[in-house]
Amino acid sequence: MKQLLSGAFLCIAALSTSANAQEARNQIGPQDRLSIKVLEWLPAKGEYKEWTAVGGEYAVEPGATINMPFAGEISVAGQSTADLSRVIAESLRKNLSLPLRPDVGVEIVGRSPIYIIGGVEQPGKVDFTPGLTAIEAVALAGGFYRGGNGTLRLEREIITAEADLDVARDSAARLVARIDRLETELADGTVIELDAKQPLADRAKAFLPEEQRLLEIRKQARESQLESLRSRRSLSLEQLKSLDEKSINLDRQVKLAREQLDGVESLVGRGLTVASRRFELERTLSDLEGRVLDLQNARLAAQLEANEAERLGADVVTQFKTQAANELQSARAELSKAEIGIAQGEQLIRESSVIAPEKLIDRAGNFRVGIRFFRTTTIAGAPTTTEIDKDTVLQGGDTLQVQMDPAVETVRTGSSGPSD
Repeated sequence: MKQLLSGAFLCIAALSTSANAQEARNQIGPQDRLSIKVLEWLPAKGEYKEWTAVGGEYAVEPGATINMPFAGEISVAGQSTADLSRVIAESLRKNLSLPLRPDVGVEIVGRSPIYIIGGVEQPGKVDFTPGLTAIEAVALAGGFYRGGNGTLRLEREIITAEADLDVARDSAARLVARIDRLETELADGTVIELDAKQPLADRAKAFLPEEQRLLEIRKQARESQLESLRSRRSLSLEQLKSLDEKSINLDRQVKLAREQLDGVESLVGRGLTVASRRFELERTLSDLEGRVLDLQNARLAAQLEANEAERLGADVVTQFKTQAANELQSARAELSKAEIGIAQGEQLIRESSVIAPEKLIDRAGNFRVGIRFFRTTTIAGAPTTTEIDKDTVLQGGDTLQVQMDPAVETVRTGSSGPSD
């Protein structure tokens, strides 16, 4: 039996809560926009006729009233949409001498926002919903400034700044290791030796293996190109040697052919041999001399190829050194910039963790922040400001001012703030 009664009470409570929530949603507030429809039943036609001249959209005036044709000025203060429907219907029946009240429908189509200023994260306007309390409006505005505690955000900022500073130090240490690698590369060294005098030398050690591998890879790439060019030059020099040997042999053949031709010409002059023999030797000598020219051209091409390979080898060395020198210059510039950033970060953290808290202690005592709420609402056309608590229910169009401890406001705005 007790369980049944308990269940019944729970059901009644749930229904009551639901009804209260529905009533709050239908409660009309200042500056709300209302859509009103007026319908009359025509028995002869068996249909409804809409009074378009009366219905339409109305805005609640500052005095919590609306002004409708044939119904006059109607107060909406404290009324729900159902209450207002009955009031409008009765006013129309009386003013128009109707036998029956017309059917009137009222719907809230727009709520006036809540305006919130003062010690919140996002001052401005927030959407109004019926039953909205002061503390809920603060939540919609991003919460209290600094979470209601003068040091809460400061601590978060210090943690973030320290993390950023740690990242900056790692980046600077990486630059230190890169600079040592580039200096080693320019000196044609094979092992990076870290400068122990560097302030970030300990951190830079973590990046040395990576830079050492990069040094070896770049050295291998350069040596590979140089080896290819050395092989190319060596091949050209071997070709030159072979051409020189061929040239010596060919020169002997040319000399021999000339000697034979001279002897044959002497014999032809004395009639001891035929002229065809001379012509044959002349043709042979001409062929040999042509081959000599071909060998000379081939030797020249081989010499040019050897010289080109040597020049390209020098260019490879120059290119690698120039690239390393440019990277070294850029790395040193980046390191200088990073060191300035690190110094600034350290100074900001020192000020945030030492100087700023001292100021907060001087101005705010034990960091506790007093919070007060003030609501400005329009009553009878005149704005009225009253102090409220955090659970006070607001109305559309209200202005909520959140006043925090003056010391914390001073830290935020940099102004002197109201005196104690």
